[in-house]
Amino acid sequence: QMNAFCNRKGRVISLFYARFISNEHLLLALPKSLFNIVIKTLRKYVLLSKVFFEENYDKYQLVYDNGKYKNDNLISRHKIIRVHEKELVSSMTFEEVQKDHICQKIPMINIENTGLFLPAELQLDNLGIVSYKKGCFVGQEIIARMKYQSILKKYLIAIRTERTLPLGKKLRNIHGKNIADIVNQINTKF
Repeated sequence: QMNAFCNRKGRVISLFYARFISNEHLLLALPKSLFNIVIKTLRKYVLLSKVFFEENYDKYQLVYDNGKYKNDNLISRHKIIRVHEKELVSSMTFEEVQKDHICQKIPMINIENTGLFLPAELQLDNLGIVSYKKGCFVGQEIIARMKYQSILKKYLIAIRTERTLPLGKKLRNIHGKNIADIVNQINTKF
């Protein structure tokens, strides 16, 4: 399942997939650029536990399949596999995955846009990534307040442009007024 890791202000630090390996091992698939940020934050919560973190990019990989899940969204088309499992190879390039994410309004959080967006702004509750029934989690008060007491002024849309836009920056109109934040982009032919 895809999950969101948020800070105390309710901003999304990272999105990641989790895979249960055994009673002693849980695998998190997240962007390599965010590994140190996420692990540094998680270590605060395991001070008195026997929990260890290890980077395993050489042992596991995240692959996507676009063949048999045409009616599903991209979130359900992923697998975390061991690198030596040759029979399971991603049938999509990274650019195709990015394009599908953008077209399906599935945000990708990386080093350029970490900590900039609230889950509601990225519509993560519509994707089943945010639970309002779960117990306590970091940023819960702000995230729940956005759901139950606020009027959302920003929401995620997919647009097509003819030029590259700066990630994590504001998009301005001709009068200089902020009209949007750039979450992700991919240079491709539609």
